[in-house]
Amino acid sequence: MPLQQSVGGQGLVSIEAENYDANVTQGGHAWAPNNTPGYSGTGALWARPNVGTNVNQGYVSNSPRLDFQVNFVATGTHYLWIRALGATKYDDSVHAGLDGNAITSSDRLTINFGKSWQWSRSTIDGSVATIKVKTPGLHTVNVWMREDGLILDKLVLTTDAAYRPADVGPPESPRVQTETPPQVWPTNGWDVATAAEMGMRNELLEQARDYALTAGGSGFITRGGKLVMSWGNTTQRYDLKSTTKSFGVAAVGLALQDGRLVWNDLAIEHLPSFGIPPTTNASTGWLPSITLQQLANHTAGFDKAGGFISLLYQPGSTWSYSDGGANWLADVLTVAFGDDLNTVMFNRVFSKLGIKTTDLFWRKNAYRGDTINGIKRREFGSGISASADAMARLGYLYLRRGIWDGERILPESFIDQVRQPVASTIGLPASDPVKFPHASEHYGLLWWNNADGALANVPRDAYWSWGLKDSLIVVIPSLDVVITRAGDSGWRSGWSSDYTVLAPFIEPIVRSVQ
Repeated sequence: MPLQQSVGGQGLVSIEAENYDANVTQGGHAWAPNNTPGYSGTGALWARPNVGTNVNQGYVSNSPRLDFQVNFVATGTHYLWIRALGATKYDDSVHAGLDGNAITSSDRLTINFGKSWQWSRSTIDGSVATIKVKTPGLHTVNVWMREDGLILDKLVLTTDAAYRPADVGPPESPRVQTETPPQVWPTNGWDVATAAEMGMRNELLEQARDYALTAGGSGFITRGGKLVMSWGNTTQRYDLKSTTKSFGVAAVGLALQDGRLVWNDLAIEHLPSFGIPPTTNASTGWLPSITLQQLANHTAGFDKAGGFISLLYQPGSTWSYSDGGANWLADVLTVAFGDDLNTVMFNRVFSKLGIKTTDLFWRKNAYRGDTINGIKRREFGSGISASADAMARLGYLYLRRGIWDGERILPESFIDQVRQPVASTIGLPASDPVKFPHASEHYGLLWWNNADGALANVPRDAYWSWGLKDSLIVVIPSLDVVITRAGDSGWRSGWSSDYTVLAPFIEPIVRSVQ
């Protein structure tokens, strides 16, 4: 969605509720459009279904959330007002926070229930709702559903403790469209800045770098499109293993943009031979129901290996990590484009970012034949080798929501889809819960994420690629940060998706932002 701009002497920003970003549906509840007369913009949002329940107590992990991107000019304490309607005491409150973290001072914002719209900045315990903004720039203001039935119309944040909105409040703040490019684009090389110049603490960046170097390799830390710290040979290519998935899925974004497919398409409609061999997959009766989205979020039901592998689970029933499923997605896309995906990606993405064939290489297939329908075949399960520099450029494209130097490369909606869990997937059992703990709650579409707060000290809008030997592209929109790391070894033997191993690397960088 467009960014909101904080304006005025009161550090004032006004946001219409219907201009939310993500995570509106979860656990059977959803924020849905509502047209009760008296709303201020083009509509309001209703916490549904209205069955008179307190949706949950652990709201930061399992409640529908509204995200509002705000470009704060003023820092410090902001007073949070909401305009809402709740007919009874069972539908009169919401939770609020900043950058995916619940904030005690703005928790359980409540209104005086009745049948009219009203403004409130009071919490359920009678406190004034506040949010403390430590740094200027882009942040995410969050609202979590607490009691269903509440209708939310508008939010206002202000640094003026005496400010009181009246009637429908101020008009929505002017928007800075995401199509307006930032001043810095690293197409021809990265501008370099010190940690202090970018509002970061160098000693904490060094702590993250030193942890990374316990496994060798190379890395990049950028903020605002500028290189703040690097280590190792940042032009050396490393085998990225499953980080290939996060590169490859960008081809889906291109296909969506072209109108070649949509996420809910059935794979077999694009590729009649989908899922075979082995021929035993046909006897399950499941192949005709597998969607492209299920291939991208590991719920299609295929076994792990990257070759032609068996269906083990009914589609949509189990989260089961599968290189083979990702490779079937690559096959569908190859046929949809009628071209080698390496050619497509270099022509339409990589070259535009300044990535050359010396920076990124897609090897010959390891698990499947060289061609499909006479077209050069590529695999998503693994196969790309790239430098830390090239990885950072892809991450920066995602950070800038698909825009590069004024040109739309990937759809903004696609960026939002891949970086967060699919609502229907959340809570599905994992085929291997020890190796993939809580995976269905923090895996998007061939990208991992922190939507469930599994990394407690990392913003919930953070998301990352992740491959064997701990190759990483970490994107943190609320901090304007991209981090990359790759090497010939990782921080442990083997691989699992336990986030614990990532904390010593990502958390110091987050804490470095002052």
